[in-house]
Amino acid sequence: MKNYLILISILFLFSCGSNTEKQADFSQMSFSLDTVMVDSKDEILDLKSGLWTSDFSEDKKYLYNFNSNDHSIEKIDLDLLEFVGRFPFEKEGPNGIGDYIGLIQYLPEERFYINSNLKNGIFNLLGEKVGDLNFKYEELQGDSLPIQQRLMYGFVFDDEPKKIFGVFRDWFNNKTSFGILDVDKKTYLDKPIPEFDFLKDFTTVLNGDQGFPIAFLGPWVWANNDNGKIIIGNNASSDLYIYDVASDSLLFETFESKLTANRKTGTYPAEAASKEEFDALNRTFGEGITFMNPVWDPEKQVYFRFSYLQEFAEVDGNGVNEKAEVYLSILDLDFNLVSETVVDGLDKRPNFHFAKDGKIWIFENIDDELAFVRLSIDSN
Repeated sequence: MKNYLILISILFLFSCGSNTEKQADFSQMSFSLDTVMVDSKDEILDLKSGLWTSDFSEDKKYLYNFNSNDHSIEKIDLDLLEFVGRFPFEKEGPNGIGDYIGLIQYLPEERFYINSNLKNGIFNLLGEKVGDLNFKYEELQGDSLPIQQRLMYGFVFDDEPKKIFGVFRDWFNNKTSFGILDVDKKTYLDKPIPEFDFLKDFTTVLNGDQGFPIAFLGPWVWANNDNGKIIIGNNASSDLYIYDVASDSLLFETFESKLTANRKTGTYPAEAASKEEFDALNRTFGEGITFMNPVWDPEKQVYFRFSYLQEFAEVDGNGVNEKAEVYLSILDLDFNLVSETVVDGLDKRPNFHFAKDGKIWIFENIDDELAFVRLSIDSN
């Protein structure tokens, strides 16, 4: 196992949170970075999706990565840093998971909720469907869910076995919805997220010669399930919606950074007049502040959240991602911003990451081998 260490001392900007429980002092901290390699056991792991189609066991001992090349789940031991096994799945048939897989969610006893473009179900590592969550949009009753909206992120829970808590996206009308879909009752209950309506102002389409869209530019809406909460955000603003599954409550949180803007800026026409204008807008969008999803650290009892400013260089007349200035925000259990800083040790936008053993693990592809840069954060 390769292991490289860099020590960085940093003074954090600090603001007080409202959490009354005793919490570590994040006003002064030190960082250390090391890189670890995963022993693939001569297996070719699927790294092209950047691990964004993966999930973890409850204790973060195992990483389960979906391989779109052969429709299998790759099991990685994160304690031993080695490949454990490969578990194949069928595309079609009674145990079929579909073709394009949007996400996998780990459930107790090594079961997985798998969402594809046309199918939803719960499967075990033998490739067997143990729970059917398929539905038809046109059959749904209750609140309106336009048929052109498609499930982007869905989460299921054992105490609500027939419900999908989902984020739905209508790409053509730039509409995002969050709601609860009851597969048995064939109903959809909308949980409005109107504070994200501004995202349409950052959307531009490039039409081809026949008047049909050939490229879209716009914010990305994401969601993750962490610490019993579904966190919904976007890359254009620091705002978050937090859905608490236990209390069935949806809260909206805003943040005031001392280091960066809280939202991307600029004017984006609905349609670009040319490819040159589209490319220029795309670069402007990329250079503005970009926000990532918070990840929960059970050891320190905080959420870590990256944001970054992308820098571009001109190569043969094209803008190429060169490097980034990376920021780290720390949120307490109640999503109060308690600290933020520039992370001088990171010089490019973070890839897929998670918290384990009190560190932030950041995915890296090193010569087509799975690796992680681990950011240790030691507080006073």
